[in-house]
Amino acid sequence: MNTNNTTELDAEENRWTETDAASVQFDPSTETYRTVHDWTQHDSISTTLLEAVSAVVGEQSTTLPPLFESVDPDALDSAFEPTTATPRTAGRISIPYAGFLVTIYADGEITFTASQSTTHTGEHQ
Repeated sequence: MNTNNTTELDAEENRWTETDAASVQFDPSTETYRTVHDWTQHDSISTTLLEAVSAVVGEQSTTLPPLFESVDPDALDSAFEPTTATPRTAGRISIPYAGFLVTIYADGEITFTASQSTTHTGEHQ
C-alpha cells in the first residue's frame, strides 16, 4: 500500500472520536455522528438508526418521532438488506429525522448531522 494512502486512511479514522453513546462516533470538524450497522446481528438497519439517534439525544427511542413519518422502515430495511449473491456496495438514502439529516449507506454506515430545517419533533420550521 502506498504510504500516502495509509496516512490518508489513518487521518480519516482518527478524525472520529467515540461518544458516550454506544458505538456512535463524532467528527467535531463536520459535526457529524456516525455508526455502522452490524449485519451479523439480528437487528434491522432501521433499528440501528433509531438506537444511534436515541443514544445521541439522550432519550428513549419511544420518545422520538415515529420513523415512519420520515421513511417506511420496512422499505429501508429491504433496500439495504444483504443479498446472497453479492454484498451491497452502492446506494444511499438521506432523510430528515428527529432534528438530524440522516444518511444511510448500502454498506451499513449511518451518518447524521443536526438539521437546521427541522426541529426535534421532525416538523419543519
